[in-house]
Amino acid sequence: MITSPGAVMHAHDFRGADQFVDQKLLLIGSSYSAEDIAVQCFKHGSKSVTISYRTNPIGTKWPNGIKEKPLVTHFEGNTAFFKRWNNRRV
Repeated sequence: MITSPGAVMHAHDFRGADQFVDQKLLLIGSSYSAEDIAVQCFKHGSKSVTISYRTNPIGTKWPNGIKEKPLVTHFEGNTAFFKRWNNRRV
């Protein structure tokens, strides 16, 4: 579970990582664009980046501060909940 008051943006609207300095990010999708955005934002000073994947994680050994979680199932207010895999919470 992640709590965030954040804004929503599609990858095609991403113009640079500077606007995400000192923020915690949740990226939904595990394609090349999610990977690129995650790394750029982290390099430019985001506090942390979580990538939510639908079926399979990207599988890269991420630096501390970037992690992958299963698909977001729903939001309750500002809290994101993730699908459980193998009867365990990730």
